[in-house]
Amino acid sequence: MKTHIVLVPGFWLGSWAWDAVLPHLERSDTRVTSLTLPGLDSVDTDRSAVTFDAHVRAVVDAVSDSDERTVLVVHSGAGPVGYAVTDRIPDRVARIVYVDSGPMPDGAALR
Repeated sequence: MKTHIVLVPGFWLGSWAWDAVLPHLERSDTRVTSLTLPGLDSVDTDRSAVTFDAHVRAVVDAVSDSDERTVLVVHSGAGPVGYAVTDRIPDRVARIVYVDSGPMPDGAALR
């Protein structure tokens, strides 16, 4: 079975943050998707309506886009987003990898 790797950069970064990693992951048995979360595409983007839920939905959509086994890789501030994704669609994520991040402590909130 083919593996789908979804790469989610942390705060203030876009999909370009994974450019050096992509060549090492792309093989015939993998498909790699590198995301730019809503509101992080440009410094000029109006972020006033962007919510945590919008970030979670973007990742859920990327994971749900295929029938392949998905490995979700989240960096820095995307850690809580990844954690929320695994809560929403636990059967769609085979593994989650936290890079310089981790799940939020119980009772903590990202505002």
